[in-house]
Amino acid sequence: MTLSWHELLDPQDPLFDGAFALYQASFDEIVREPREVILRGMDLQRNGTIRPNAFHFLIGVDEQNRVAALAVANYLATANFGFLVYLAVHPDFRSHGLGGQVLTQLQRLFETDARSAGHSALGGIVLETEDDEDFARRSRFFQKQGFAEVQGVVYYQPALNPTTDAVALKLFAKGTTDDLSTLVDAMYREKYHLINEIPLETLYELHKQNRV
Repeated sequence: MTLSWHELLDPQDPLFDGAFALYQASFDEIVREPREVILRGMDLQRNGTIRPNAFHFLIGVDEQNRVAALAVANYLATANFGFLVYLAVHPDFRSHGLGGQVLTQLQRLFETDARSAGHSALGGIVLETEDDEDFARRSRFFQKQGFAEVQGVVYYQPALNPTTDAVALKLFAKGTTDDLSTLVDAMYREKYHLINEIPLETLYELHKQNRV
């Protein structure tokens, strides 16, 4: 199945509402960021103030302009890593290999980000995932895409909403993670502080609970 790929930079884009509806339907509140966080990331990317970091709201649409798949992600310049925050495929379009297509398109964006930040190549890609009843299925998918679970760590995703708490998640990575503490620090500073506007003091205290 062939899709057309677009980056969303403006909530007035006619494709935004369909993409955001898929995003909301795909993730539980505890790991789903509010609309204003997505809009802030789009705004920072559009006006360039996020550089040398980057924010991507990538969508794939079919011939009828239906949003079939999406990814929300960040490039972390300090660590030279892409950070896949969300990946979703619409239920009507599953089993067509679209998840892999999204990751291929996203890696190309990350590689461009890395060169723009002065690196010769992208260091890798990291992602968080819940340890729930679907973990085994997601693990198989990401391993097929070249990722491996980061073993022997304890990692907390910061609270994303006023009504939720920090949550322990698994980390997967594609690329070398020898300096995992620096990578997690970049995730906290260049994503959760810059985009989510979580205070650095809160992130510092949470980072002390991590074992990375």
